Amino acid sequence: MTTTTVTASFEEIVDRHAPWLIGWLSRRTPSRADAEDLAQETFLLLHANRDRLRKPESLAAYLLGVARNLLRNQRRKTGVRERATPELLARADARAREDADAVDRRDDLAALDEAVSSLPDELEVVVQTYYARQLTYEEAAAILGVPRATVQSRLRRALTLLRERLDEGQTGSVPKEASHGQPR
Repeated sequence: MTTTTVTASFEEIVDRHAPWLIGWLSRRTPSRADAEDLAQETFLLLHANRDRLRKPESLAAYLLGVARNLLRNQRRKTGVRERATPELLARADARAREDADAVDRRDDLAALDEAVSSLPDELEVVVQTYYARQLTYEEAAAILGVPRATVQSRLRRALTLLRERLDEGQTGSVPKEASHGQPR
């Protein structure tokens, strides 16, 4: 394989995975710039360790795991342990003033976010890809590099685990049917 081919393939990987990875990191960092920096560092580590990637079909889960570790390391260095930043809290408070039910929804979303983050990487990445980006099964499968049936089965497993975890905590709920669960 030539250097040009490797570079083109890596550029395709970045083009395919950067949008959802930056989105995932943006919800956990104070600014989009921080999220972009962590995503860039994630891709640099992927490039540096590309020969050690054992399962190329699990690339999205691998990227999520690396990004999660980088985020933890950054929080340790800076002493930031909580997810909520003053900027995020200010935005959430503004929405809460607009609608009295927003506080309950924010708590439900925080519980859901925590439950999603606790899923195994292969399930978390399919949930983030499918729901956060509001994709079809086919689109999510193409991004993740897995068959459509794998996306569907992982979503079913993820929703089952999320329901159990949220029921245990008595917080929020996960709908029985996906909000856009029918293929488009």
